[in-house]
Amino acid sequence: MREISPAVGVSVEDYLKLAPEIKPLITGIRRQKEVGERLRPSTSLIDRSQMLTEESRGKLLSKQVGASPYWGLIAAMPSDRRLRENHGAGLPTDVDVDGIWWPELKAWIDETLLR
Repeated sequence: MREISPAVGVSVEDYLKLAPEIKPLITGIRRQKEVGERLRPSTSLIDRSQMLTEESRGKLLSKQVGASPYWGLIAAMPSDRRLRENHGAGLPTDVDVDGIWWPELKAWIDETLLR
């Protein structure tokens, strides 16, 4: 089951330890997901961007990723891809990402895509 933590770098389980008052809400959402009652943002699309067009997204990702990006219907997902769900996974803060990668990506987007 996919869960998104409300705090960067903290799993949902760890967040619940910090804010136990929301546990009943989270328990209800988890129950809805388990029995298939929870509405999804989209039953057919993996992702959609209001800012990037398919062409600009492709240009951005082709410079960073070896495999060509896929944005479209889940049912038509290429066989070499799979949607991976990692329940409550949290990652430590990455100073290279925060201090180098994001600023460089923002500069590239500003210079290349938003001219």
